Amino acid sequence: MAHASDPDGPFPRPATCFGCGAENPAGLGLDVEYSIEEGWCRAPFTPRAIHVGPPGLVHGGIVATALDEAMAWLATLLGAAVGPAVTGSLEIRYRRPLRMIDAPFLVEARLVRSSGRRHKISSTITLADGTVAADATGLFLTVPLAAWLALGSG
Repeated sequence: MAHASDPDGPFPRPATCFGCGAENPAGLGLDVEYSIEEGWCRAPFTPRAIHVGPPGLVHGGIVATALDEAMAWLATLLGAAVGPAVTGSLEIRYRRPLRMIDAPFLVEARLVRSSGRRHKISSTITLADGTVAADATGLFLTVPLAAWLALGSG
């Protein structure tokens, strides 16, 4: 399988990204494997102590970030010839708490449909036994690389 960290992949992984960056010490460090042809990506998700919200539980914002990151990567890979994708909307359903002792989890994203630069994607986080702990749907927009880079330049 192909991985987002592959240096010859269709889009470089930003080193300092909170969701996927290998050089962000507080980040999630997700390295998605993917199939563009089949319209999916997935990554193991092992939160650390800095990702705790209520005692022993993964913070809900971290859960949201993992779901969003998987979907954004899939949308980015689908539109890599143009540039990366940004989140337009995100709807999350928290079905059960993610207990730190139950890690690692699996975050997966699947393409629902694409139209031009718009991609509707769904994602889940599952426990080792396959139980869905959270799921989400989102709309992601592919943007030209220069516009994406300019977003953070002030």
